[in-house]
Amino acid sequence: MKIFKYIKVSVLMVAVLLATSCSDDFLDVNTDPNFPADATSDFLLPAAQAQYTFAFAGVLSRITGTLSKQIVNTRYDRWDIGRTDVGNSWRFDLFGGALKDLETVIEKETEAQNWDFVGISKLQKAYIFSVMTDLWGDLPFSEFGKETFPMYQDDAEVYSLLYALIDEALADFDRDGDNSFKPGNADLVYGGDVDMWKKMGNSLKLKLYNQTRMVNEAESTTQINQLIAQGNLISSNDENFDFEYNDSQSPENRHPNYVADYPKNSRENYMSAVFNTLLTNLADPRLPYYLENQNSGDTFEGLVNGSMSTAGNDDLTRTVWGVFPVGGRFGGTGPVDGASGTGDIPYRMITSYMVQFIIAEAELTLNNDPAASEAAFRLGMEEAFNEVNALPNIPDIDAAVVTAYIDAQIAAFNAAANSEEQLDLIITQKYISLFGNGIEAFTDFRRTGYPSEPQIDQINDPLGEGVFPRRLPYDVDEFQGPNPPDEEILLQTPVFWDVN
Repeated sequence: MKIFKYIKVSVLMVAVLLATSCSDDFLDVNTDPNFPADATSDFLLPAAQAQYTFAFAGVLSRITGTLSKQIVNTRYDRWDIGRTDVGNSWRFDLFGGALKDLETVIEKETEAQNWDFVGISKLQKAYIFSVMTDLWGDLPFSEFGKETFPMYQDDAEVYSLLYALIDEALADFDRDGDNSFKPGNADLVYGGDVDMWKKMGNSLKLKLYNQTRMVNEAESTTQINQLIAQGNLISSNDENFDFEYNDSQSPENRHPNYVADYPKNSRENYMSAVFNTLLTNLADPRLPYYLENQNSGDTFEGLVNGSMSTAGNDDLTRTVWGVFPVGGRFGGTGPVDGASGTGDIPYRMITSYMVQFIIAEAELTLNNDPAASEAAFRLGMEEAFNEVNALPNIPDIDAAVVTAYIDAQIAAFNAAANSEEQLDLIITQKYISLFGNGIEAFTDFRRTGYPSEPQIDQINDPLGEGVFPRRLPYDVDEFQGPNPPDEEILLQTPVFWDVN
C-alpha cells in the first residue's frame, strides 16, 4: 500500500508551492536566498516534486484541459496561447526548478553511490522530459545542465534517450554501493519505496511506447508485450504515481485548481458544456462528483469551447470543479468559497486505470486481440470508478449503477462495427477518467482523434479556419540565446508521434 499518500506536505514544500492562483509563480529554489546553494538531496528531491507537479497541475493543465474540451479557460479558448503564457512553468518550475534540482541529486548521489536517490530522480527526470516533449516537441535534453545554452534535439531522438534513461534508473535500484542515504520521507510520492518506483518506471515506458505505436509499430508491439508479460506495472490505485496536496490554507497547500476557483470570487475557469454534454448523454454517474453547480437551480452553467460569448458576471453561479479532481464541494447549494471542500486531493499523473486503458488500446491496435482488449477496458473502468469511490467523506456511487454503466460500455464495445469504433469507446472512457489532467487528454486527442463526440465549432480561430493547436509555444526567452528552437515550429506543427 502507498503509505505516504496522505502524509501532509512539509512546511518546506509549502514554501515552494503556489503563491497565487493566477500567476502560477513558484519560488525559484535555485536562486532564492532562503535556500542554500549546496542543499542536500533530501531537501532538493521534495522541492523538485512540488515544483513539477505544480506546473503540470496548474496552468499547463488549464491550457490543455481547454484544448481537450474538459474545461474552458477564456485566456486560451480561442487558441490564443502565447510564448509568455508558459514562461513561468518552462523557466522556473521545470528547467530552472525541478529538472535542475533532480540533476543535482543525480550528480551528488551518483558520486556517493546512493542509488535509490539516483534511480528515483532519473525516473522523475524522464517523466518531466516526456511530458514536455509531448507538449513542446524538440527539447534541449542531452546538454541540459552542462551548457549555458544547450542545443535542442529532435523530439523523436529525445524519446529514444528517455527509454535509455528509464532503463538506467531501473538498473540503478539494483546496483551495489554505499546506499546508506535513503530518500525515506523526503520522497513525497512513494516514501522511498523502490518497488513502487519500479512499477512507475515500467508504466511510464508502457505509456511512451503506446504513444509512439503509430510511428514505430514493431518496436512498440515488442516492448509493450514484454511489459505486459512481466506484469510489474501500476495495478491498483494505492500504487498510482500522483502528488498529494493537503488542506493547509496558511501557508497555502491545496490543489492548484481548487485555489484558482474556490477561495476567490473571481474564478479562473469555466467547466466545458461539451464535457458536460458528453457525461449527460452517457448518463455517467460520476457527473455530480466531477462538476459542482453553484446556481440555485442546481443546473449546469458553463461555456461551449470556442464560443465567442462569455456567460458574463457569473462567478457566483457558474459550475465549478467538483470533489473529483480538485477536492471541491460535493452536492452543496449556493456559491462556493475557500471553506467549500478541502482541496486535499492528489494530482494524478500515471494511474492504474490509465495503465489498463493503455493495455486495452495496445491489445486492440497492435495485437488484434479484442477479447484481451475488452478485459483491460473493463478493468480500466472499474479502477476509474474505484478512484472516485475512494474519496473520503463522500458517498460511494451505488455498485449496481456502476456495474450497469460498465456493462453498457462493454456491450457497445462488442457491438461496434470495427476496431476504430472500439478504440473510440476506450479513449472516451479514458478521457473521462483523466478529468483534471488535461495534458494526457490533449495527448490522446492529438494522436487518436478521439473521443469523436461531441464535436465543437471553433469560432474566430486565429490559426486559420479549422486549424487546431498540436503543441504549446516555446518560452519567449528561449529565442534570445545562440541556440534557439526552430522558428518554423508553430502551434499547429505536430510533434513526431502525432501522425493521425
